Amino acid sequence: MKEFLSTLFTHWKKIALIAVLTAIAATAFGIIYNRNSFSATIFINIGAIQDNTFSNPGNPFEALQAADQFTESVQGWFKNPLLLETIRTESGIRADFSIRKQEKQNLLITYKTDSLESAKTIAEITRKNLEKQITIYNGRNSSNFTIPSYDSFITESQLPLVLFSMLGLFAGIFIGYYLTIFWEILAKEYNSYRH
Repeated sequence: MKEFLSTLFTHWKKIALIAVLTAIAATAFGIIYNRNSFSATIFINIGAIQDNTFSNPGNPFEALQAADQFTESVQGWFKNPLLLETIRTESGIRADFSIRKQEKQNLLITYKTDSLESAKTIAEITRKNLEKQITIYNGRNSSNFTIPSYDSFITESQLPLVLFSMLGLFAGIFIGYYLTIFWEILAKEYNSYRH
């Protein structure tokens, strides 16, 4: 620790300069990183129409239970590379999806894009493909599932620039410190070689 502080105080100007330059570079990176970054959340509610699909069509609890179980199947669809690739191909946008079941019959899908239009496009393509998959599923299983609610929320996603600046400053102090030590070692080696 004594050696660290000694080097720090002896070469503080060099270390400070490197720290400031690193902080500026980190802030510039933060500006680029934050530019055109949008977070999107799709809220999906899965329902089941009460009809002769169920053993007791007059019992709403049976329809709710079936819809809740089917929600887990829909969640699993988003682990299917074919569905994900279809959404990416049709939208022309590469995005990574995160999907979780929020509560009974409800799913939350989140993803990030570089523009508002891209986020909207993915939301529309996702809805179209989900409805298509549910129609196919209903046809094969004589069921009657549906999406009564499908909402998307898009927000501009930005990390505070001060975070980038502070991280750059702290990283710069350590980079400057170790560069100074390295430079001193090189200088000593050079001087001993000359003599």
